[in-house]
Amino acid sequence: MTSGSIERSFHATMRMKCTIQIIFGIGVLCLGVGNASGLGTGGAIIGHVRYLGMRTLPPIRVPAASLVPCGKMQPSQALIVGKDKGLANAVVSVPGVPGGVPPPPVEVSIEQEACLFEPHVVAVPVGSRLTFVNTDVCLHNVHLLAGGMTLGNIAMPLKGQRSKMPLNILAKPGNVRFKCDVHSWMDGYVYVFDHPGFAVSGKSGAFRIPEVPPGTYELQIQHELLGSTTRKVTVPAGGEVSIEIDLK
Repeated sequence: MTSGSIERSFHATMRMKCTIQIIFGIGVLCLGVGNASGLGTGGAIIGHVRYLGMRTLPPIRVPAASLVPCGKMQPSQALIVGKDKGLANAVVSVPGVPGGVPPPPVEVSIEQEACLFEPHVVAVPVGSRLTFVNTDVCLHNVHLLAGGMTLGNIAMPLKGQRSKMPLNILAKPGNVRFKCDVHSWMDGYVYVFDHPGFAVSGKSGAFRIPEVPPGTYELQIQHELLGSTTRKVTVPAGGEVSIEIDLK
């Protein structure tokens, strides 16, 4: 074999080795992403939630004792309808996905800002942890409830105070309400899931649930004021399916 053919053989072998290494690296990366979501490679459910009902919630008049920190009026966060009737804070989930293990727990920060909780609704995996932050110059508290039972009640008297909730608060699936007893209009919700297929609609009503294996599923839609309902959806292999969800 000539030196030229040896050199060509060497470069071909190295290219093959590099190709194998790159493919192997991609395989490991995809496996990691699949494990993180709990569903693996699949399609996606892309949707839009709209409110077509006639109900409206007027702003809340603030009591005189709270006018300085909170202003004269506060908007109701229980029904936020935006442009084109998009409904915010609807929680959409896909229970019963085969092989759907919950993703790792996350840390979530919720602020008491201008006498409101922001964000108002969050959805998290089981075992996640909440931290509440008071950014106002007034007394607040955080009262956590599940099914009418108090899970915790922590005073938040100082601006800049950060209070991390115990791990057991979000240890199992379900809904947890948080509220401020000082200001009656201040509340919000945490939806806790033991599977990875969930999302919260944004201000436009849009949501996206990625990495759903192909198949037919029954979407569950939950809203604090409008209750719970379901819709059937079929996810194609490796593709996306769009769904419009109208609530009244």
